[in-house]
Amino acid sequence: MKEQFDHLDGFPQDEVRLAIRTGIAQAQEQMDGKVKTPYKRKITYLLSSVAAVFGLLFISAQYSPAIATSLSKIPLIGSVFGDSDLIGLQNAYQEGLIDEIGETQTINGISVTLNEVLYDQSNITIGLIIESERELGEHYFGSGMDITINGKLPKVVTGSYGEEMISSTTRTAIQMIGINEEMPDQFELGLTLKGEKGEKWHFSTPIKKIKDIKTIPVQHEQTVDGIQLKVTEVSISKTGVSVSFESAEKVDDFDKTRGNYIDLQVVDQDGNKIKNLSGQ
Repeated sequence: MKEQFDHLDGFPQDEVRLAIRTGIAQAQEQMDGKVKTPYKRKITYLLSSVAAVFGLLFISAQYSPAIATSLSKIPLIGSVFGDSDLIGLQNAYQEGLIDEIGETQTINGISVTLNEVLYDQSNITIGLIIESERELGEHYFGSGMDITINGKLPKVVTGSYGEEMISSTTRTAIQMIGINEEMPDQFELGLTLKGEKGEKWHFSTPIKKIKDIKTIPVQHEQTVDGIQLKVTEVSISKTGVSVSFESAEKVDDFDKTRGNYIDLQVVDQDGNKIKNLSGQ
């Protein structure tokens, strides 16, 4: 314990050492005085000692905010979506809209868990937990998963993939997938994650679009600085607001197109910008 918290200011070293020595001495006196105690009583003493250790840890954490902060960094993963910093995913978790999967596959000492999936009006979002017996490179899993819909590859796919390092051997990942074609409300989603050394983790799970999605047709066009923008519809659900749009511009070099850099702002009925937005 001393080695772990030497860097923390205000750590009550003397009090902790005294408490540990006192506990050990009391336990030794009990054992020396009750050598013939039945086996069941010895087990009781052992459990009592364990409880005392946890009690000491809890009291120390209350005594020192620095210890409490360090304990909070222990990798305990519940919901990848619930623990993310994306407002829409947090809302989906709190509203019970996600599909909890919990399927784990292990290859080469690397365990990948398909933790949860969300299918709303704009994206298919997947949450993964990745645990390894050894440290892995930052880009070990490349740009994320390949997907199929009812066993077939979608025509056009957009999206993003990102990881959060929980420890040197544990990370979570969130992949958002946007599919630019007509989608069924429910289907079999196939997922394949590829590792740097040729590993492949395959998952297949049925998913269903969330309910209570309100879609508002817009069909508004505007041209600014040579970019023709057409907003086709806006859809609203408990996970957030989705805006569907198309952009076009005349350029000679495809790499110079600006359509991918369009930034949308959402305002309320009074013209105030809504700040708590997340997306891709």
